[in-house]
Amino acid sequence: MGAAAGVTGAQPLRLYVAGVAVLAGGLLALAASQAAADPVQEWPKVAVAFGLFLGCHWINVPLRFGSHRLISDWSEAALIIALALVGGGWVVLAAGLGMGLADLARRRPPIKAIVNASVLIIATTAGVSVFRLAGGVPGGPVEVGVLPLLAAAAAVSWLVNAVLIAVAIGLAQQIPPLKVFATGRPISLVVLLGNAAVSIGVLEIGKLQPWCLLAIPPVLWLVHQGHLGRTRTRVERRTWHQLAAATRALNQLDQDQVIDAAISGAAEMFAADVVEIDSAYAPPQWRLTRGDRRGSRWRGAPGALLRSEPLVVPSTLAHDGEVVGELRLCFRSQVDLGERDRLALSTFADAVAAALANASAHQQIRELADRTRYEASHDTLTGLINRSRLLDLIDLRRTHPVNDSPEAAFALLLFDLSHFKEVNDTLGHSAGDALLVRVAERMSDGLALGEQLGRLDSDKFALLMAPEVDPEVAAHAAIERAGALQGALAEPIVVEGVTLTVEVRVGLAVTEVADGCPHTELLRRADIAMYEAKSSGRNLVTYSPERDGGRLDRLSLAAELRYALTQDDQLFLELQPLIDLATDLPIGAEALVRWRHPRRGLLGPSEFIPIIERSELIHPFTQWVLDEALSVIGSWHTGDLDVPIAVNLSARSLLDRTLPGDIDRMLRKYRIPASKLVLEITETVIMSELEVVEEVLDGLRSIGVQIAVDDFGTGYSSLTFLARVRVDEVKIDQSFVKAMHHSVEASAIVNSTIALASSLGLRVIAEGIETPEQRAELEALGCTGGQGYGLYPPMSIDAATALVEEAADGLSGASAASGH
Repeated sequence: MGAAAGVTGAQPLRLYVAGVAVLAGGLLALAASQAAADPVQEWPKVAVAFGLFLGCHWINVPLRFGSHRLISDWSEAALIIALALVGGGWVVLAAGLGMGLADLARRRPPIKAIVNASVLIIATTAGVSVFRLAGGVPGGPVEVGVLPLLAAAAAVSWLVNAVLIAVAIGLAQQIPPLKVFATGRPISLVVLLGNAAVSIGVLEIGKLQPWCLLAIPPVLWLVHQGHLGRTRTRVERRTWHQLAAATRALNQLDQDQVIDAAISGAAEMFAADVVEIDSAYAPPQWRLTRGDRRGSRWRGAPGALLRSEPLVVPSTLAHDGEVVGELRLCFRSQVDLGERDRLALSTFADAVAAALANASAHQQIRELADRTRYEASHDTLTGLINRSRLLDLIDLRRTHPVNDSPEAAFALLLFDLSHFKEVNDTLGHSAGDALLVRVAERMSDGLALGEQLGRLDSDKFALLMAPEVDPEVAAHAAIERAGALQGALAEPIVVEGVTLTVEVRVGLAVTEVADGCPHTELLRRADIAMYEAKSSGRNLVTYSPERDGGRLDRLSLAAELRYALTQDDQLFLELQPLIDLATDLPIGAEALVRWRHPRRGLLGPSEFIPIIERSELIHPFTQWVLDEALSVIGSWHTGDLDVPIAVNLSARSLLDRTLPGDIDRMLRKYRIPASKLVLEITETVIMSELEVVEEVLDGLRSIGVQIAVDDFGTGYSSLTFLARVRVDEVKIDQSFVKAMHHSVEASAIVNSTIALASSLGLRVIAEGIETPEQRAELEALGCTGGQGYGLYPPMSIDAATALVEEAADGLSGASAASGH
């Protein structure tokens, strides 16, 4: 074994290299003095010794170890033959000069040539010294007993050379020298034995038949080529075995584990000092990972760390034709990677890119699965648990009670936000969402151990309380908790610059753990209690079985109403005429829906309209009423008498963008002028400023139907509203008409409404006229028309038709008599 190349670039080697060089220089001077004291008459032998060392280093097999190379050569054979030819001093001189000239001829840097020569001088000196101490005479006759001494000298020289090189590489690579020493030693030991055998054979042949030495060079050349081939084969086999092992290690499902395996595999396989992985799959701030074979790792953004290694060998990471990063081998000294190494590096880089892509895909699948599991049990807006998860927790609490008491119970609170729809309609859904998030945050603050807060749907929240020892304690704790939450929500909340105060109605249901109440039943009970709280205006209502009847009755009524819409004999219209107070002629009629229920008898609107407005029946019901009213208008023969029919529209109908188109088709169906239809809308709906309401109102105006404001005066901006919204008719609420004789405020509202409407050219209809005095006063104030039981009660369509057509005939007769 000869020397090492590439040791000068490592900073930790400076002292070691300096010491080796000084020691070698001293030994070389000593060898020169010995050679001078021992004159040699046969200078051709000295030349042969020098030529042997020059040739043995010229013809070698390099083995790379990181940024260093181990050189397998014929040094031991040259040493044995030189010891048989010349004195010890000449052997050392020939070894040092031969190595130095061979390195210079290969154009290695002078400092590397000096280091390699120094190591060989020390090793050769050690071999010569052992030979002398064992009784051998350098340059003396080669007897049989001398041959073992020559072999021992070669072995000592090989060992010293290997140890010195192992220490140098260990210092440079910061790894144990023993590991370096063990690397490739089986091969170099075989080479040592081969060198000793060849050199001893050459000496014996030279003694017996000197002319046969001429055949030795070609034979040695063939041996060398065979040795070189076997070495390369072993190195290549080891390289591909390492590549296979490193590629298998990349079979990970975590990106960090893939990067760690890639760094370890590349550092081991290519003996790189540092390996870098620049991965496009990682976040920008952690995109670059640096590491070595010892397990050291550094992660950060590219360019955040100044690289100290002078040589960097990059390899692109590409997957499916797309560049996804780069793998870099960093060496502290110059290394020339051969074609085999570069091919292996390219293959390994492809495997790393594929492994990173697979890990990234698996991570996305994991994240999607986690998100799916989370969304299946949580509300995406507020992050609270959803209805499904709440029901699961109720079942879990019922089957696995925390409290072992046989009477253990827990409560469920259901919260409904009052006027939430108005927030959505007025400020928009983004503001509504923001309000829900703030409400969830406030309700979540200070949740006690065992409490679970969830959002069930739009504006409904649920709080599952912790188990208590008995139902009474559970109810008391829930009532206190509900009060605390109502107080917390009463504090003003600012949403999009608007300060809001949140009111909630709460329903409470308590169940004993052992009573077997299913989760859906407990939720139903809390919902019934909450509905009762909303209907009664109370803050909190506790469920009791007595309330179930009314709730079930309402549910039953909704189902029966759905059926009634498909029949011809249950729902029907009555009409209440509107009278001109000055002429007593009908100037319109309001359509009122009645329900001839097969079991309950005749039902008025107040008994079923609220149910319709809270259900999906609102659209088909509105279509039915409009169709019936327009068919009546189409059947009337009014002559010159203008008698439109008014239909009340619910707030939800104005959120239906298809309404104008539906009405237009119905008007065409019955061939009725649009002005014959009056749509009555409450003031608060028109003032909502919701974009869709404005859109629907514009559509209705564009087809020519009339718009009337029902229950005028009950809103919060009645007077200024008329100047802002374009309508055709104003209906004064009956509460003001009834109170106008004994209430100054009511009288003022009626007076101001009539005056303002008259100045704007609007019809004014007073509702709820019941006495002649009321009629007379309203007529005196200039009110256009009136409606009420004091004029005409609601009547059948036939009766209303007769009234209208009789008035039309009378108007026609009077007109004819006057000559018009």
